[in-house]
Amino acid sequence: MGSSELSIETICFDVLGIIKALRYYKKCDLALNVFEWIRNRPDSDKLVNRSAVAVIISMLGKEGQVSAAASFFHNLHNDGFGIDVYAYTSLITVFASNKRYREAVMVFKKIEEEGCKPTLISINGEGLVADCDGFSTTSVGTSTTWCRRHLVLHGGGG
Repeated sequence: MGSSELSIETICFDVLGIIKALRYYKKCDLALNVFEWIRNRPDSDKLVNRSAVAVIISMLGKEGQVSAAASFFHNLHNDGFGIDVYAYTSLITVFASNKRYREAVMVFKKIEEEGCKPTLISINGEGLVADCDGFSTTSVGTSTTWCRRHLVLHGGGG
């Protein structure tokens, strides 16, 4: 690895560290501004770690800004920013934690449509299974059926 690659990787992790620190101090707006400032640079694709997207989505969700988290995610996706499974998982968790199960399932289906391989956390959706026993989530093939059953059990749909 060359020195320029190393310095770009270091900057990328520094940006992630700054965003995480701002999350810790509950400075969500400032974290978003830092992200957008870096993203508006011509070489931003090299400077923004995709993990930062997941951190910002989670941060917005914890502050109760569910619509802002969804909007942030969708704007990045529409702009062609490379969204990974961790960003999807963060959005699923945000929706599930706020009892918006139908939207969580829709995001999960989007993971499948995009060809991303869901993680176990994506399948479980953290808040989605927190209070549910009796449905197997051990294979991705049964996960959509499980999510639909969970929605019916918890009044989120039919």
